[in-house]
Amino acid sequence: MSDRPFSLPQPHGLPNPLTPAARALTEDAVPEEPDGLPSHPSGESSLGSHELKLQKLLDSLPVCISYVDANQRCRFMNRTYEVWMERRREDLYGKSVREVIGEAAYQLAAPFIEQALSGKSVHYEAELPYVIGKPRPVSVLLVPDWDETQQVRGYYALVTDISDRKALEHTSKQTVLQLQEVLNRACAAVTSFRLYADLSWDYDYRSPGSEALFGYSAEELMADQQLWMSRLLPDDRQKILTLNQTQLLQGEPVTYEYRFFHKDGSLRWFSSAASSFYSPHDHCWRVTAVDIDISHRKQTEEALRQSQTRLKTAQTVARIGNWEFDLETRRITWSDQMYEIHGLERAQGEPSYAELLQKFVPEDRMRLDAAVSNAIALGQPYVLDLRLSQPNGSIAYLESRGQAEIDASGRVVKLYGTTQDITERKQLEIELKQRSQREQMLNQVIQAIRQSLNLPTIFETAVRETAALLHLSSVSIVKYLASEACWLLQAEYVPPGSPARHRPGLRIPHRGNLLAEQLAQGQLVQLSDNRQAGGSFNQALAAEMPARWLLVPLKIGEAVWGSFSLTRELSLDPWQDWEVEVAQAVADQLAIAIQQSELFHQVQLLNTTLETQVQRRTTQLQQAIDLEARLKRITDKVRDSLDEHQILQTAVTELGMGLGVERCQAGIYDLTTQTLTIYYEYRSHAQMVSSQGLVLPLIDLPEVHRAVLAGQFVQVCCLETLPGLSATGESTPPETAHRERLHREADAADVEVATHLTEQPVALLVCPILHDQQVLGSLWLFKPGQEAFRELETRLVQQVANQCAIALRQSRLYQSAQRQVDELARLNHLKDDFLNTVSHELRSPMSSIKMSAEMLEILLQRKGVFDDPQIRQYFKILQSECDRETRLINDLLDLSRLTANTEPLLLTTLELRSWILHVAEPFVSRARSQQQNLHFHLPTEPLFVTTDFSYLEQVLTELLQNACKYTPTDETICVSARLEDLELEALENSETESAQLLHPASPHYAIHITNTGITIPEPERDRIFEKFYRIPNSDPWKHGGTGLGLALARRRVEQIHGSLSVSGDRHSTTFTIRLPLLPPDLSAEAEE
Repeated sequence: MSDRPFSLPQPHGLPNPLTPAARALTEDAVPEEPDGLPSHPSGESSLGSHELKLQKLLDSLPVCISYVDANQRCRFMNRTYEVWMERRREDLYGKSVREVIGEAAYQLAAPFIEQALSGKSVHYEAELPYVIGKPRPVSVLLVPDWDETQQVRGYYALVTDISDRKALEHTSKQTVLQLQEVLNRACAAVTSFRLYADLSWDYDYRSPGSEALFGYSAEELMADQQLWMSRLLPDDRQKILTLNQTQLLQGEPVTYEYRFFHKDGSLRWFSSAASSFYSPHDHCWRVTAVDIDISHRKQTEEALRQSQTRLKTAQTVARIGNWEFDLETRRITWSDQMYEIHGLERAQGEPSYAELLQKFVPEDRMRLDAAVSNAIALGQPYVLDLRLSQPNGSIAYLESRGQAEIDASGRVVKLYGTTQDITERKQLEIELKQRSQREQMLNQVIQAIRQSLNLPTIFETAVRETAALLHLSSVSIVKYLASEACWLLQAEYVPPGSPARHRPGLRIPHRGNLLAEQLAQGQLVQLSDNRQAGGSFNQALAAEMPARWLLVPLKIGEAVWGSFSLTRELSLDPWQDWEVEVAQAVADQLAIAIQQSELFHQVQLLNTTLETQVQRRTTQLQQAIDLEARLKRITDKVRDSLDEHQILQTAVTELGMGLGVERCQAGIYDLTTQTLTIYYEYRSHAQMVSSQGLVLPLIDLPEVHRAVLAGQFVQVCCLETLPGLSATGESTPPETAHRERLHREADAADVEVATHLTEQPVALLVCPILHDQQVLGSLWLFKPGQEAFRELETRLVQQVANQCAIALRQSRLYQSAQRQVDELARLNHLKDDFLNTVSHELRSPMSSIKMSAEMLEILLQRKGVFDDPQIRQYFKILQSECDRETRLINDLLDLSRLTANTEPLLLTTLELRSWILHVAEPFVSRARSQQQNLHFHLPTEPLFVTTDFSYLEQVLTELLQNACKYTPTDETICVSARLEDLELEALENSETESAQLLHPASPHYAIHITNTGITIPEPERDRIFEKFYRIPNSDPWKHGGTGLGLALARRRVEQIHGSLSVSGDRHSTTFTIRLPLLPPDLSAEAEE
């Protein structure tokens, strides 16, 4: 065997291993023929040029690439091998792998080399102790090379140095361990969880630091998924959910701060940093978060923020100036701010010390002079609050600070300091003090209002306390009566000694009163002079007492309950903002008190009403139970019958006996003749004359019949005998019946007729028998006039009438259903004929269209127009759609033929294993091209089957076609077959009708087609065999189809006396064909 470099062969059945960039490199290189390469006929020079380019490309790669033959001798190596082995590759060609890499490395690699030479691609990582140098971590890929006879003639080896990666992995692992140790010791918590698309999560890990931070142990937090989230502030909880959705579910890291209620109840601040990555296996995002306690930092930040805010506010509002007083010259030097503080112009110059003292109020003048004298004499500093008289007559408050400057001899030579205008601060202190006093008084008013639930007491307290708080001349409460368009005075208070102006109950008109309309809209009304108010009523009040008005609406929810009205004399100050705020606060509390009082009285009223209702309901319930038992007995007797005569006769008999009426009748309406015929009757006394068969015109008792035909029940109390019946129960002549009269009262629910009782009045209850909004008849019940029908009895009769209607409907529906079954069978036959006819009619036009398209394509090719890619694309679409429509038409024709069951079976006996392999042969290469794994598990023993294999081949092809179409990449398709023992009970309990076609007495076999990676929802498994049905939203690959394939498959299997079913689990789907070894006819003959 020659030791010269081996020419790289192309692996049989494998794609070119060169990347597109490498192929481009080899194609663009200068074609030079290498020395020493033999020439070959017919394109050998080009081939040699490409091999040289490939050699150069492989030499440039930083990985070891070699080719080893079946005898484990090296035939090719790239230049990297020379670097690794420190030997020329020409010295290594022809040597065994053992010699090249050394015995120790060979012992580790030998098992993988054997696998490669057996035809398997192998990838492994190991630390190989090569002959030269120290052991080297490598990643090795071994790819077998087949010759034309499918024999392994060697393998390709790709060896990559992964020393850097291994070192990095080791470093990363050590870093993770160190980080985990640091986090466990530090005041931090590490959390790992799975985040799903619906924002739910499952914990995987929580570090022990969780207990130190949150107060809850890691076990507590992981046991209760919602515990951590429930302890967050609502605002922060929503913020975190939003960040989870917008960032973590997008793979973006997130950092946020949140507030958490510690287990001890304290609110703490935390900072969290989280990152995520998507896990396709778990269909979720893996998130790792680190939380640290930043409560101390937040407190510091808050204190700093407040300090900065106060400083900024002080710098903004404070007016500070500096000054100097030279004791030698007695001269005072001011900054610009000093002039502004004292209200002087700089052009006027600094005042003298004596002039300056005169600007202060006398008391402060003496204090300042004493402090300055003390500073000069003793060198002591001072701080004084002084009052300065401004040129406009106002008083400004100043804070003066002074400091003495002492020379080397200890003598005071200068005073210097600052002066700050603190007028606003002093005014604010005064205002705050006043506000605090007002708030205390307001709280006293509110507490007084809340002490009672009695409205008059609440009103009296509110008006009295508010008048005292704001020094008002009157306070009143007015209620708005929208239905009466007026305002009703509820309470009024005037100070002692003042005459009462109005009495409670005074009505103030709403229409034409602008103030009232504003209040009704919830607006506050403030008038500095009530004489400006419009409306005659308001003008009359203003003329009686001119004053200032403040009208505050009392709102309960969004509705205006009334008005809280305040009055002040014109001689007093206008309404201040704080007074309006106080009035609004009192009005709000007053509205709450009104609502609570009304609710309290409503609760009391409800309690009383409920007690009465409970007693009444208890009595009614007992009566209802008794009547319910009667209704059940009647219902049990009529609901199972389909005989109209038995239904109605049972109803009138049971009603008459159960309610103790004198007579109970069932009549049927004939709207054509406008009559009611009494067909069924119950009489309490046998001696009473029967009315059965009596025909009554609807013009007798027209109001009663009109109400009954409208679906309403009727109660009637008659002065005289009813039409058609005498007082003794005998029939009454029609002319006498016309003269009888009824007096009735009607309401929305029923029609009742009542009159003053005379001799032997009759109480009548008529209830319609309704069927589908149509009155079929009615039930008539008669009682002595003194005994009116109770509500429960009326409801019992209505329910019995409903049960009669249901029973009659069932009886008539039964007859109608029989007619519909026949009609549906006829329509189904017409439908099949229509599909068959349409399919035949469409086949010829589609053939013509296809032929015309092919001819047009030939003509366009001749004219050179077909070279346009867009035209070729359009023709490709046209041909594809023609083929698809032709397949659809053929499927419809096949479905019609199978439904008609007119074609005889062409029985053939074949060996099952070889037949399945033959049919599945085209799908082997297709599965390989789609990177799918197609396996066969077939019986080794010969299994001969007699059936129509044309049908069976179409079914198996359809199932394999679907398996290849819907199975994802790298998933498996498995075809198996075996004999099965079918029990009769199992077949009878089968969910599919086709499975019950199998004859259990004959031997059967089953063919299973299973594909993994896709499932069919259980509710859809029976429906997929329906014509034109496709599972909604279950085709991620967007494959086309008509929904006829599986329907045809099941019909074809049933045609050859078999069954087709589907089953599956979470990861796979299995279609099963079950067929007898012999058709039923041949099986019966064999048994004979």
